[in-house]
Amino acid sequence: MRVALVAAVLAFSEDVGYERLMQDSLDEVTDVEVTMSGSIPSYAAGSFFLTGPGRFSMGKEKMTHVFDGFAKVHKWSFKDGKVRFTSKFLPSEFLNNSLAKNAVDWGVLAQETDPPRRNPGPIGFLKAPNDNQ
Repeated sequence: MRVALVAAVLAFSEDVGYERLMQDSLDEVTDVEVTMSGSIPSYAAGSFFLTGPGRFSMGKEKMTHVFDGFAKVHKWSFKDGKVRFTSKFLPSEFLNNSLAKNAVDWGVLAQETDPPRRNPGPIGFLKAPNDNQ
């Protein structure tokens, strides 16, 4: 019995897919019809939004905390038994500045990048775009 319990605990303690959690997902799509099996009930109508990180690297720098990725917005639209999907990066000043210089811009992060960014000091920190919500 003890062996079975240990085996069950080990089986559930594996974080399958965890290594992909901070993997960049750079593709963006707009209003693509989702193919699926089954059907959507007629009362399911409207939109469902999900936000989260979609990119963790820029140039030679990589974000090291799961909360720090560049924001991406996903939208599922339900209408007439069909589902459509859109996925876009939030066009924040933080993302746009980072893209322009091909490095993670200065701003509030939960944990410093690897390699660490150059600290611009208190004034630079106050001027940083912190709009990557």
